[in-house]
Amino acid sequence: MEYYKDLETTSSKFMKAIGDLNEAFQDERIDLVYYEYLASIAPTDQEKDIIYSIIRDERVNATLFRRMYQELSGIEVSRDPNEKLVMPESYLAGIS
Repeated sequence: MEYYKDLETTSSKFMKAIGDLNEAFQDERIDLVYYEYLASIAPTDQEKDIIYSIIRDERVNATLFRRMYQELSGIEVSRDPNEKLVMPESYLAGIS
C-alpha cells in the first residue's frame, strides 16, 4: 500500500511540474510579444538594441520551456485562446 501512496504523490508532483512548464512557456511568450511591441515604439536605436537583446533571451527561454514540456508530456504546448495582452499607454510606461 505504501508503494501506491508514493507513486500517487510522485505522479501528482510530476503533473504539477508539467503544468508549471506550460505556464512558464505562456509567460515567456507573452513577454516576447510585449518586448517586441516596446522595441517597435522605442525612440532610439540604442534602446531598440537593448530590447532586442532581451527578446533574444526570452526566445531562448520560451524554446527551452516548450521543449521540456513536450518531452515530458508528449503533447504540444497549449495556448490560451482567451488570452488578452494589454500594451502600455506609452514607451515610458512600458519600460517602467
